[in-house]
Amino acid sequence: MEISIDSINEVYGRYRLVNVRVEPRLEGLMAKYGQMSPIVVSPSAKEGKYDLIDGFKRLRAARKLGFSTLQARLLQAGGHALKVAIIQLNWVEKTVGDFEEALVLHSLFHDDGLTQVEISKLFNRHKSWVSRRISLVERLCEEVQEQMKLGLVTVSVGRELAKLPRGNQQQALATIQKYNFCSRETEVLVKDLLTTPKY
Repeated sequence: MEISIDSINEVYGRYRLVNVRVEPRLEGLMAKYGQMSPIVVSPSAKEGKYDLIDGFKRLRAARKLGFSTLQARLLQAGGHALKVAIIQLNWVEKTVGDFEEALVLHSLFHDDGLTQVEISKLFNRHKSWVSRRISLVERLCEEVQEQMKLGLVTVSVGRELAKLPRGNQQQALATIQKYNFCSRETEVLVKDLLTTPKY
């Protein structure tokens, strides 16, 4: 189906990261060839509106290019099934990362009240897979999480920062950004901080 861009809500966008390297390339491809694959939406609680489940980068590119409509597939589901779909729709192309998985699983656990065993069954994964991802979110302070969502902090840097106490992560992040540390330099910094007495 073809739907108006103005009718699309991005309430599930909080579970996806912005990739500043990929998005300009996608925008260029859409400018040249148009929309190459449909987005996936689900009917919203508001009449005439749709919640976007898959295709956040395509939507942002379409808005920048001035598109008024997009081709969409309609997914009839509700509740936590839509959060599961966010991950499963991206597994084949491997376009969902560990931290994005972590955000969804953390929400299923804390917001939807599912147990880690129930979540592991939904994804046909071991409980330890669920536990590791949930703990990644819980170990990171809000500032680091927000910057990761915006694409300002890479997942590899986020993993290193998660090794520090939450109260020390923001200061470490400021140093990493000030000197433009790569993931390897971040790893060295975190190791040094963990071996100093104040940590």
